[in-house]
Amino acid sequence: METIELTKTAKRVLTVIDETGPESVNWNTIREITEMDHMSVVSGCLELELLGFIRQLPGKHFVRIPEAVK
Repeated sequence: METIELTKTAKRVLTVIDETGPESVNWNTIREITEMDHMSVVSGCLELELLGFIRQLPGKHFVRIPEAVK
């Protein structure tokens, strides 16, 4: 099995999403909690979405995909 190494940015974003539980988390909430700039949040979310860790919902909300390996 291949190990996926996430960037620091993606790890921070994933931590916020994990801490919200099964609820979706809003784009702005991620920015506020992580204190990251807009482009960092965009790149972190994109990385996680492409790797299958999260899914984007309407309105820039994100949820963790439960089947994804931690």
